[in-house]
Amino acid sequence: MNAYVVFTDLKGFSKLTENQLTVYFVDVQKAIFTTLEKYNNKAKVLNTWGDAFFMVFENAQDAVNWMFDYRDCMKKMDFDGFGIPPLSPRIAGHFGQFEVIEDPILKRMNAVGHHINTAARIEPITKEGEIYVTDEFKNAIDGLLPGTTQDIKFEGLGEIPMAKNFGTTNIFRLRRAAEKEQIIDKLVRLDLQPALPEPVKISSAEIKNFENLEPLTSFDMFNALYPATLQGASSEYTFKMTKLLMKFGQYEKALELIEKIELASLAVDGLEIFPNRSNFEIQKTKANCLSRVNQYEAAANIIYQLWQSNQQPTETLSMLAAQYKRRALYGENKTIDPQNINKQLLERARDLYLEAFRLDISNYYPAINAAYLYKILEDESGSGIKLAHYIIDAFDDQPKDNWWLTSTLAEANILCEDFATANDIYKNNIDQLTPAPGVFDLESTVEQLYIYKNFANQDQQIQNVIDLLETYIRALKPE
Repeated sequence: MNAYVVFTDLKGFSKLTENQLTVYFVDVQKAIFTTLEKYNNKAKVLNTWGDAFFMVFENAQDAVNWMFDYRDCMKKMDFDGFGIPPLSPRIAGHFGQFEVIEDPILKRMNAVGHHINTAARIEPITKEGEIYVTDEFKNAIDGLLPGTTQDIKFEGLGEIPMAKNFGTTNIFRLRRAAEKEQIIDKLVRLDLQPALPEPVKISSAEIKNFENLEPLTSFDMFNALYPATLQGASSEYTFKMTKLLMKFGQYEKALELIEKIELASLAVDGLEIFPNRSNFEIQKTKANCLSRVNQYEAAANIIYQLWQSNQQPTETLSMLAAQYKRRALYGENKTIDPQNINKQLLERARDLYLEAFRLDISNYYPAINAAYLYKILEDESGSGIKLAHYIIDAFDDQPKDNWWLTSTLAEANILCEDFATANDIYKNNIDQLTPAPGVFDLESTVEQLYIYKNFANQDQQIQNVIDLLETYIRALKPE
């Protein structure tokens, strides 16, 4: 069916105390439902959890009226009388095709489909107290007969990025015709190109060069070809070459290219702008390369700056934890002395990994690293084994189509002392991966295993796995 879907939440809800939450669910929601009860039989789907509402309407008038009535109800709500802070709704609307089914557990109707996800990604970017809708919502109403809906207006806000990297879409502010236009929102439609110019995009010729160089497995052949393609190259293309150099374990050369990328500038009315110095992916790659050439302090400083700028908090926490871990284990040396490690710093690294995992429990990278550190620190609670089993249970049924998942599952089995399964995972999957793991990928895993070998009692079993991986490294690295 084609229908209008509405998603909402409340600004300030997450800060309510336990007593205030009770007031919200007992008193505030009662007042809301007194206003909105008339729509219960008009909605094809009505659901609520926490502060959220999820509604599906076939009738445009009902969808629009519900959104206005809910917004106005919350504006008039006597929050002072209830003794809780003001809560302001974010209301998002979308139009598309859905399949309405009966939920076998709740015994109520529910809707499924791609367009549900679109609507859910609009709500987090909606300004509090406002109603934002998609192009599809507006077009569906514009296509109705005159007078079908009440007197309303749509204000174009332009292409806006949706939440959770869901892409961009054309967004409109929905208001009653008698309400004032929000002129400030028009600013999002201004052309900022003169003030914030974009770096030069990768050219079609550079894309072709990359497609020719990426499959090469011989560094000598790659090294003979790639320098000639860098003359006048875009930063995007140069960065791709950096990643290929890392694949071959050429970290010093990769750092030279990153320095070149960082020096690339843009001119803005006489000002020189360096856009790549704050680019997350470039700085993350720089930190990884610095770590590989034992410049741990420089790497840690870069990652800490990324953390302060709140870029990719889960990944940044994990990267900072990795630097703490190396410093705790190696100190100023290139080898590990199990009797002389900085346990306090290692515990900090473990806690950073755990916080990264807490922020995103679907991310197995911080989970496996925290599991390792629990084992190395000889934690008596068995948390390392528990995390390893969680990884196996949660991810083993996923397609092993990338190196990091494949290796993580093998390592989880190693922590559980199931070395046969770990070897089988590597033997059965490495040659099937596309793209194949590079030197950086393989060396990262081998380093992890070497570290663990220093603290485990199964030296030979772990060494057998290391030997297997090093055969692949030797095949990729130049003599």
